[in-house]
Amino acid sequence: MEPKSLDNTPSYVPNGKRLWYELLQSAIAASPPQSMNVAQLATLRPTDSTPISNRPTVRSVNIRSINKDGLSFCSDKRAAKAQILSQVPEAELHFWLPQVYLQMRLSGKLRINKDEKMRQEWWSSLRPHEKLWFAWPTPAAPRDEAALAAAKPSEDISDDFAILTLDVDFVDVSLLAPSPFARELHILRVNEWCIQAVNP
Repeated sequence: MEPKSLDNTPSYVPNGKRLWYELLQSAIAASPPQSMNVAQLATLRPTDSTPISNRPTVRSVNIRSINKDGLSFCSDKRAAKAQILSQVPEAELHFWLPQVYLQMRLSGKLRINKDEKMRQEWWSSLRPHEKLWFAWPTPAAPRDEAALAAAKPSEDISDDFAILTLDVDFVDVSLLAPSPFARELHILRVNEWCIQAVNP
């Protein structure tokens, strides 16, 4: 059932009043559980000597926290998306929620979240097969069958377990039905969000 606002309009519909995180939370609540937290994360590879230097890279991530301060998800500190933060922190997350026709692109800077209490709580909430991932050998290194076979999940928090947070400062929101589409830009200016309706 779609979340409703006081004027009986679904609460994920851009109207110049509700901020991006309220729209996104409402759209996710109106979507099937299996797809609700998956977004695409785009980053830029740093300058190096490889043929893919400076190229964009994208991967899917499972978003575990959405609020006015940004969006957060788990990562392995050894993975590329965590390794490049000191050189190229700029990133963008893309949500497409087809059940409600909402597309949202969120830009900002990615950082390792230093909240140790949050990190401990998130680790405790992981299932055994998710904890196993952090016992595997280094991501993207040559495949090590012996190390993969020997890996076992641990209840003790892994040193490689990290929470990454995107500090959002620009959001492009589009509701792709009905026609003409509704589109808004949400821009953070001096700690205050400004909303601008634009052409689709």
